[in-house]
Amino acid sequence: MNNKIYSILFIVFCFQFTFSQKTIDKKYEKVKELFNEENYLEADSLIKEVKRPYKSVPPRVAHLEILIKDKLIKTVTEIDFSLIEETKKLVANYKSKFVKYQNDNYKEVVKIGNELNKYPKDLASFNAIKEQKQKEIALENERIERQALEAKKKAEAERIKKIEEDKIKRIVSDRKDRLRPYVNPETFSEYELARLSESEFNEQLDKAIRESIAKKEDEKKIKELENQRLTKLQPYLAYVNSYDTYNLGTFSEKRFEEIFDKAKSDFKAAEKRNRPQLGSFSSIGFQSGEIAKYGFIYERGGRKTVGFRFTGRTSLTAEEDILNGTIVENKTEIELGPNFKIFKRLYFNIGVGYGFYDRLMNNDYAGELYTEKTGYTVATTGLMFRLSRVISINGGASFMDIDKDFYKPEITFGISFNLKGRYKY
Repeated sequence: MNNKIYSILFIVFCFQFTFSQKTIDKKYEKVKELFNEENYLEADSLIKEVKRPYKSVPPRVAHLEILIKDKLIKTVTEIDFSLIEETKKLVANYKSKFVKYQNDNYKEVVKIGNELNKYPKDLASFNAIKEQKQKEIALENERIERQALEAKKKAEAERIKKIEEDKIKRIVSDRKDRLRPYVNPETFSEYELARLSESEFNEQLDKAIRESIAKKEDEKKIKELENQRLTKLQPYLAYVNSYDTYNLGTFSEKRFEEIFDKAKSDFKAAEKRNRPQLGSFSSIGFQSGEIAKYGFIYERGGRKTVGFRFTGRTSLTAEEDILNGTIVENKTEIELGPNFKIFKRLYFNIGVGYGFYDRLMNNDYAGELYTEKTGYTVATTGLMFRLSRVISINGGASFMDIDKDFYKPEITFGISFNLKGRYKY
């Protein structure tokens, strides 16, 4: 029976011990949390509850308590000498009990102990230093208050200055807006606009209005005169420089006439320079005569005084027409020779060649009619006139057997086209 009672008591004791340990562990973790949150006063209060169940405080709890005390010493406004003494005792106790560990926690506690040794050893010395510190703090607070007062005064002065500056800016802006329709307000400095009284500014404004009206009238007259002169100059405007064009309305009549005459002269000179040049030619075309109506002509020249020409013509008369008497006159000629430039457009042509015609013959014995070709020398003369770079016309006379006698010449005429200049007119 007694064994059962002892067993039950042992189980109850183990349960209570386990429950108590878990509670202590939770409080310990809470202390660590408060420490990390820098809530050192509450952490110091709670660490005492964590220590209470222990007969011998564990290293981790002792270490955490020393850390809390150290932070309190460093952060509180007024350090309590008893807090320093208490912390020194905790450090000495820790170093004595846990010297065998020599871990990071131990080293940290040793470091804290060394820092605590910097404080006075007795209360009188501590209070003297504390009193000196309080005086320094009071002086610092006084200095801060004085700086704050000076800053306040400066801020107030700057505020008043800003109000005055804004007022001046509004006045200047308003006056610029009133001046702008009549004159460029930037011709007045902001200082000048700000210092003028209202009556002085109104005088300036009235003056600007009068000058603006007069200026607009002058500009209107200048513009009208400019338009008139532009109209007169229109055909020759490309030959007037930009300065003169821009200032046409401001020139005297004499100066304008000089500009006009020069532009007109330059225009005519340019027109003459730009007139298409006839240049050389290599032309082929048609030539016809009173008898030999169907022919062609080739001409070449223009670059030098002497050129070259070649023609061929025929009447294309059928033998039957000659035999039955329908057509009597017929011939075929070819000739060549030089052409001579007389003027830019006028050329003189001469040439020699050979020709033949079909002559009607009568055989009385046979009672037959037949044709016989009879040759002769050809001499030609005439003129060629170039209508343009492309088109030329020619006319002249063709003589038969001029070496034997002077017969009535055949009048010829024709037209030719320059192959070199067929796209230029």
